[in-house]
Amino acid sequence: YTPLDSYYEQGSDFAAVYQAITQRVLSSVTTQTPHIGYAVPGHPLFAEEASQRILEGAKEQGITTQVITSGSFVEAVLTSIEVSLAEGCDIRDALTLREKDAIAPDGTALAGGIDVSRGLLLYQVYDKASASHAKLCLMRHYPDDWEVVVVKQAGVPHQESIKRTPLFRLDRESVDHLTSV
Repeated sequence: YTPLDSYYEQGSDFAAVYQAITQRVLSSVTTQTPHIGYAVPGHPLFAEEASQRILEGAKEQGITTQVITSGSFVEAVLTSIEVSLAEGCDIRDALTLREKDAIAPDGTALAGGIDVSRGLLLYQVYDKASASHAKLCLMRHYPDDWEVVVVKQAGVPHQESIKRTPLFRLDRESVDHLTSV
């Protein structure tokens, strides 16, 4: 196998990384090597932009694909913090949060805003900048001292970390590519 982690380390932004990975995977399919695999941690169609792009590119090129499912990070995080989805939960890419998202006076979300009456699970909180962005967006809807849970490496034995912290400290926490809030 060939790990593609270096694309994340060298890419200028996620769009460039996903494009490079897509090109690499699709160009690897040849008549001599018609069957290849692309593996990701978790479910390949949940919060995995490169997987989506590979599927779209394969379809355009007439390449047959098969998606093999597995559990996503969502199940691992919910299990780690012992939370049920019975009351509902919004699952969002932290990078897509906007500071201008609005909440109606009755607490319902407006135009893609955050619904404070439901749980919220953020992914892509992978560095100080993304944590700070998430914090600033969330502070428009929650009190500064609102408790958030920072989960690192959910479901990974002996490496999982769960920390409860006030929202205003979110960007002071240690985060990495396997962090959810």
